[in-house]
Amino acid sequence: MSPSAIPFSDVNLREKSAHAAGFDGGASSTAEAATVQMEFWYLSHVSGDPKYGKSAMRVFEHMKGLPKAEGLVPIFISPKSGDFIGNNIRLGSRGDSYYEYLLKVWLQQGGADSEASAVTYLREMYEEAMSGVKHLLVKRSQPKGLVFVGELPNGITGNFSPKMDHLVLT
Repeated sequence: MSPSAIPFSDVNLREKSAHAAGFDGGASSTAEAATVQMEFWYLSHVSGDPKYGKSAMRVFEHMKGLPKAEGLVPIFISPKSGDFIGNNIRLGSRGDSYYEYLLKVWLQQGGADSEASAVTYLREMYEEAMSGVKHLLVKRSQPKGLVFVGELPNGITGNFSPKMDHLVLT
């Protein structure tokens, strides 16, 4: 178990151990840290033990309080400190599923059925992020005016990169 709510990226089930990645400064990708919640809630459902779902939701509860740029977050997060690492913001690899799972987990947990849901914050985080995507990442090509989603490799104060990862389309 990591010292923060963010899980380590490398898990050895046979040895029942986990550790930080051996690259990227030991960071976990934001996408991988935020994509186990649905599966762990399902495990809680089939096992009858709520501990799995509750433990997985600690990640989103923690991320809720972290600084964001118009709802957008860097693609790396430290399992040691629990803070985002670097400035690279993109909807492609290492970032994509974070945004996807905000909405999916909100739906799975009954958020659409009740505005008083305990996971309403996930829908709010998703909506803020999509507003940030429209404002900061969606652009039109020149001269044809084709719409694409770019990247901010150095954060919102850096230059916009017109590179669109293939995962953005999925």
